[in-house]
Amino acid sequence: MVVSLARVGIWLAAAGLFGGLLAACAQPVLISPGGGRPAPELAVTGDKPGDRVAVTADPARAVLEIWSASGIGGARVDLVAGSMPPQVLLRLHLAGLERLTFDYGDALVQLSVSSSDGLVQQSVVQAGQESQITSASPYWMEVARPAAADAPFLVTSPPAFAASAADYFTVEWIDFYR
Repeated sequence: MVVSLARVGIWLAAAGLFGGLLAACAQPVLISPGGGRPAPELAVTGDKPGDRVAVTADPARAVLEIWSASGIGGARVDLVAGSMPPQVLLRLHLAGLERLTFDYGDALVQLSVSSSDGLVQQSVVQAGQESQITSASPYWMEVARPAAADAPFLVTSPPAFAASAADYFTVEWIDFYR
């Protein structure tokens, strides 16, 4: 079978045109992480002028980026509109994390990462009673230590936060005890 170059060129041009039309008709599919709910509006108030706290949120998660000039500070995050995301990720740009508190609803979760051996200890205070907790607790916060000197500590809110009806939460931190 003999096929002329002109006929091959026509077939290639037709295939390219057809492929281009298909590509032009394709629409990206965007899936909202919150199941179609609008992103919440959150307002952040920091305790100290030397601290910087930035928040981004979608219906599934809020992310707080925290930088602290003194290493000691706090912030309050209020829900302004929408629904509170069920999860909060704290990205703490600190040299250490000797103490962190995450206060919401009727729970105050306290976390400490030892600067000497990296041991993580946590407790929860409810109705004025403090109890030590383990990773099996719904109040446990996952912690990832920085892999590099300029990387942040990553702390995820406890699973119990998702079940709370909190319309605000507070975070306080101490990099090192002085």
